[in-house]
Amino acid sequence: MPLEATKSVELAREQSIQARAREGVVFGTSNVLLYLSTVGQLVAPWWSKQRDLDLDDFWKKCPHLSGALSMLVSKVATVPIRVEPRDTGVKAHFRQAEDFTIMLVEESDFGSGWVDALSKGLTDFWATDNGVFLEITGDGKKDKPIEGMPTGLEHLDSHQCTRTGDPEFPVLYQDIDGKLYKLHHTRVAFASDMPSSRARMKGVGYCATSRVLDIAQNLYDDVIYKQEKMGSRPLRAILLGKGISTTVIEDALTISNEAFDNQGFSRYAKLPLIGDIAPEAALQLLSLSQLPDGFDEEKDVTLGMFAMALGFNVPIRWIWPAAVTGATRADAMYQHIAGLGGGVGKVLRILTTMLGGSERGSRHSQGKFLPPHLKLVFDFQDDEQDRMRADIRETRAKTRATDVGTGVITVRVAREQALEDGDLTRAQFNEMELADGRTPDGADVLSLFGSPDEDMQRLLDLGVDNPLVVSEHDAPEMVERIQAKMVEDQTAMYERGTPAMKAKVEQALAALKKLLTLYEPRPPEPPKEEGEKQTAPDAIDSPVASDHSYTVVPIPCPLPGCTGQSAKQYEDHGGLCVCTECGCTFDPEAI
Repeated sequence: MPLEATKSVELAREQSIQARAREGVVFGTSNVLLYLSTVGQLVAPWWSKQRDLDLDDFWKKCPHLSGALSMLVSKVATVPIRVEPRDTGVKAHFRQAEDFTIMLVEESDFGSGWVDALSKGLTDFWATDNGVFLEITGDGKKDKPIEGMPTGLEHLDSHQCTRTGDPEFPVLYQDIDGKLYKLHHTRVAFASDMPSSRARMKGVGYCATSRVLDIAQNLYDDVIYKQEKMGSRPLRAILLGKGISTTVIEDALTISNEAFDNQGFSRYAKLPLIGDIAPEAALQLLSLSQLPDGFDEEKDVTLGMFAMALGFNVPIRWIWPAAVTGATRADAMYQHIAGLGGGVGKVLRILTTMLGGSERGSRHSQGKFLPPHLKLVFDFQDDEQDRMRADIRETRAKTRATDVGTGVITVRVAREQALEDGDLTRAQFNEMELADGRTPDGADVLSLFGSPDEDMQRLLDLGVDNPLVVSEHDAPEMVERIQAKMVEDQTAMYERGTPAMKAKVEQALAALKKLLTLYEPRPPEPPKEEGEKQTAPDAIDSPVASDHSYTVVPIPCPLPGCTGQSAKQYEDHGGLCVCTECGCTFDPEAI
């Protein structure tokens, strides 16, 4: 482990309230009696700490439940994570995001790492009603708010945590050495599966193990029944002899057993032989070791696993692949995507919000671990999911292009739809709108010259009155003023690189750039070649206008299925194009 990481882990140990973070601590015995206080039933009633202990003991005994739990914990705990800046334009945020990623992935739980810490937390989340608890270490007194940035994320034993309902100190932690600690809300993150809506329960949930308890018990009973009925040493059968003395039968079995031992038969044996008996003699075998008539183990287990998948809110193929043998590719795809939106998706969303705040937006206020300008990202690295996402994005893009081309929506509305669908980020949307001369709220960037914001007024101050009235100013002089102001604003953006200031500077530069086009002389248009400019003969050739001129340009048609590679562009209609192949209308700037 690198020296920096070692120092970071040591710092987290010093700042933690947990005794396991310190060496030489003798475990207390304050809770030992709780482990011995069984009450003669499967688990204690909901809810008590004894119930969580019983649940924790039970899932370890049932192979079907422990297998399903292990599968889901492994699936979620190994999903790659990373911390990203919300504003990709601030380099300092990138460096800080990398530091937090290292802190989470490599240094969590006193150096054990994210996978180890999250595996413990997910086990608590799915196997205890009290849920998962994570300690956030940082500077300052341990019973006071964290001062500065967090320094570590450590797992807390949920059985040692008591919910208080106090907003300031929501958790009371009893350490393994017997000491009690009040945890400030900035030093603890916790959640439960299916939290109770009753206020007096203070967020205690009803976990997946509780939901599948009876089903798991039934599967566990099947295992025990088979072991006790067929796998241990029961009385397998009674041999009834008629016309044969008991001594003859016993001698025959004893001799045959010795012979089978000498031949190395440890589990199976041949038939013993008895000769020279009376003609009327007979043997009858009454079996005492067999499963009930009609018992179908495969069907019983399969139905039980279906019910268990329902309790965990995941597709059955995630925990019992044999149940969907022969399923279609579409069914497999549906179950895969459904799983990401069910129990596993819920857990990832809880962790994302609990530690890093909302997934979208320029900042957050609820994240317990990450600063407001950073966010937590889970990367499934799933080819099937990525392919489906790409197909859906392509379909939406084609639909928006068609709607823009036919005039159903504008380019800005299409971008707003892309932003809402997640195909564009807020930063990308703002950048494209500014490039088209609009502010993020849709106003013309030139309206910023009348903004009451003092920073904006300073960024757009050209030293003249009414710069938008072009006829009142000398054009060459204004060009020089605008260009100098653009250089000055760009320098200010680097000197004061806060996200808010950076956004203002970008808007000011867009406004200055558009103003510059009003003062710069326009170059003369090159003469058109003979035959290049034509006039539409009738309305069939041009749905835009029948008597307006157009120019044939090499632009492929955006309409799905059309193979057109050229279009008629109408300058007096804002540059709209009409495909020469299918006749559809579209805006070339929206492609």
